[in-house]
Amino acid sequence: MDTLVVYELIPEDTRIFVVPDAPEWLDLCHGVIVNSSNMSDEQDAAMARLHDAIQKNPKWYQEDEEKHPERGQWVAHEVGVFDDNGAVLPPTVHNGPLKVVFCGFYL
Repeated sequence: MDTLVVYELIPEDTRIFVVPDAPEWLDLCHGVIVNSSNMSDEQDAAMARLHDAIQKNPKWYQEDEEKHPERGQWVAHEVGVFDDNGAVLPPTVHNGPLKVVFCGFYL
């Protein structure tokens, strides 16, 4: 099932992704806010994987490619309201059900 990932960078930004056939470990990220909530070791590892999967800049990867082969692969699945120049983008349309994962990082 496709998954809508809402990743809050509190208080600055929100990044939204529609990830096709999301892996099971992504479910562990739901409801987790890094630097704000107590996380299990499994949630911490899942959030590190998510961070690497949505990271645009390779120098910010947290783990090596062998541990996290999806590094940067979900950047292409990002949807948003504005492009890089601040222009409004057309709405994103998705047909079919979506699972939702809300998580983030408290800066």
